[in-house]
Amino acid sequence: MGRVHECTLLLLAAIHFKGNAMIFVVYMGWLLYLIGVVWIVYIAFKNEAIIWAIASFFCFLAAIIYGIQHFDEAKFPLGLLGVGFVLNIIGQVLVMQSSGG
Repeated sequence: MGRVHECTLLLLAAIHFKGNAMIFVVYMGWLLYLIGVVWIVYIAFKNEAIIWAIASFFCFLAAIIYGIQHFDEAKFPLGLLGVGFVLNIIGQVLVMQSSGG
């Protein structure tokens, strides 16, 4: 539950400060997404699923599918990937709205 509050505070800060904070949300989303993907790739290599590991690194959908197939050991990285993706989209929408686009 604490992580939800942290994300909410981050989004509220982005809305309040506009500009740089929104770009920070985008970068934070990319960082969480990247950590989730690398973690899923690590799990795939650990399970000797070389093809899945390579596919997960290069394809967002493959990482999600592998994470769902191995949910018991990949639930946290899959969550990071999802939260990062959502933060990225929200940040990009906020940046576009603030720039008039």
